[in-house]
Amino acid sequence: MKGLNWTKIAPNKVDKTIFGVFGDLNDIEMDFTEIEQQFAAKVVEKKEGKEEKAKPAGPIQIIDPKLGQNLSILLSRFKQSLPELVEGLRNINESMFERDIIKQFIALQPSKEDLQSVSEYLEKGGDPTRLGKAEIFCLESSKVDNMEVRLKSFLFKLEFPTKKAEIRPDIETLSIAVKEVKTSKRFIKLMEHVLVLGNFINGGTFRAGFTGFKLDTLTKLSDTKAGDNKSNLMHWLAKHMQTKSPDTFEFPKDLTHLAAGARVSLQTLQSEVGLLGKELDNLEKIMKEIKEKDKFKEIMDQFLFVTREEFKTLQANFAAAEKEFMSLADWFGEDPAKITPEELFGTLNEFVVNFEKAAEDNRKAKENAEKELKKEQDREKRKLQMDQMKAKTKGPGGVEQDAVVDNLINSLRQGDAFLARRKKLGVLND
Repeated sequence: MKGLNWTKIAPNKVDKTIFGVFGDLNDIEMDFTEIEQQFAAKVVEKKEGKEEKAKPAGPIQIIDPKLGQNLSILLSRFKQSLPELVEGLRNINESMFERDIIKQFIALQPSKEDLQSVSEYLEKGGDPTRLGKAEIFCLESSKVDNMEVRLKSFLFKLEFPTKKAEIRPDIETLSIAVKEVKTSKRFIKLMEHVLVLGNFINGGTFRAGFTGFKLDTLTKLSDTKAGDNKSNLMHWLAKHMQTKSPDTFEFPKDLTHLAAGARVSLQTLQSEVGLLGKELDNLEKIMKEIKEKDKFKEIMDQFLFVTREEFKTLQANFAAAEKEFMSLADWFGEDPAKITPEELFGTLNEFVVNFEKAAEDNRKAKENAEKELKKEQDREKRKLQMDQMKAKTKGPGGVEQDAVVDNLINSLRQGDAFLARRKKLGVLND
């Protein structure tokens, strides 16, 4: 008869489930004869004169079907035997497994119920040769103490270098960005000019006489328009710096990490460093509880010894970068507890971008003005040349030669030019 593919709940857990409240199952009436008839396995009749070879029975499936299928797919990727795979996992053999593979093994760990089902099958005399790959793997891995702990420790060992590599660049970027701002003499000089400019333009108002200003003032320079609405204070500042202090005008060259610094989240860094520290602490605690002296224990103890020192360095670098940023916030008169690297460096970066844009606008405006001036000069030059040519064409007495020629042409048309000649020759009739 055909069977139902289901998964067993451990008997010691049944009482706390819906099955624990069931009544006497013997009271349930069911037509078993009908079931046997309807779900009986088909019997293939043998044809006379032909002997059919018995087909070998396929592997039996005991654990959860979905788990078994996914585990079988994963195991089929390896050429090693199942005992060799289990031994590799037991002793964290990095030459056999990559990080993503270990993640899959952790996700596909069999439940206690699955392991118990496999054990019960064998205890009841089941044929071990009929076990599928997934069932054999479960059986082999159940013989290893703390297999799940070993897998998670293995994963942490593989992931630690990557996690550290992801955190360290942000710490370095934060530190470099802070250093660039605080050590740029050209930027400090520029801020002096901004303070003088602000106090002058606000002269006679309650906004005058300031000895300092909030950082967001730098992004507001573009908001103060000139009388013609074609330029603003940022354009004037850029032109002023380029004319009066060309070296200070080049201050953006000192601040090359502002955009990168604006992408650093101090809160995220704190979380990532803290989480990495907790994972390391948990692993150390687990390793202390494992008394078994094997290759796994030896490898992990050595890993923890080296990793703890690396993490201390990472932690110290982060603490230093955080302290430097807090100091920079104070330096600008901002509240270190409120302002973030995204805000502080974002504001400075916006100011630099606006300053460079204003400088480029000024360059184009100057270039266009020079072109217009050249055009005007060319027009004046051509006019002068024309006047000079006309002056050269004037004949005796100041009469222009052009006028003489015009008179000659008119005489030819009217015949007057030959009148005197005909008179001289005596051919002119009276």
